[in-house]
Amino acid sequence: MKKTKFWVLGYFVAVFMTLFLFPTTSRVLGLAFIFSLIINTPAQFVSRKIPRGALNIVTGIALLSFMFFLIYSVIPITIKGVRSLSLELDSLFNDGTFDKWLEKLPPFISETIVDIVDSASQWLSDAAIMVGQYLASNITSWITGAVLLIIAGFVIARKTNIIQKSVPILFPGCDQDKVSSFFHSLYKDFQTYIGGQLIIALIVGTIIAVGSTFLGVPNAI
Repeated sequence: MKKTKFWVLGYFVAVFMTLFLFPTTSRVLGLAFIFSLIINTPAQFVSRKIPRGALNIVTGIALLSFMFFLIYSVIPITIKGVRSLSLELDSLFNDGTFDKWLEKLPPFISETIVDIVDSASQWLSDAAIMVGQYLASNITSWITGAVLLIIAGFVIARKTNIIQKSVPILFPGCDQDKVSSFFHSLYKDFQTYIGGQLIIALIVGTIIAVGSTFLGVPNAI
């Protein structure tokens, strides 16, 4: 039992260190594990007659399609929102309404407001430039990480049983049955949690989508 504790503590320290030594790789593998749990979740609710591998592939493709659809939908909405905000600000500052409102205020207050507005405008411009530079400098690493995430997620999902059977090898000199039972129950707990969160997300998303559509909210679906 003591050996098992030492091994668990050692692996915990090793995993913790990888978060700092190899941040991108460790994060990708962590997300890939969650991705694999999502892919494997439908297998709990369908008949065993359906091939597990085929079901995982279909689920993964459906999940990726949904993610790309979200990205495809969010970008135009974001651009439209930014343009709308820009038009509102232009109409506020260019039609004279803002200047007339400032004239009614004491000079020291109006000057303070003008300084704040100028500072905010400069800050927004600098922030936009910084965001653009950040996106341009990191887009390649994000694409690489996304590709690795997808590949690793599918591999982990397909090799889950093999990985679980290989875990006891990492704990030499320990009670292999207890180690296997522990990691099997741990994996089941993770999978149950992810499955529950998916069900909740689907229910809440469906309710919000239907309600927003019924109320006439733009871009609800």
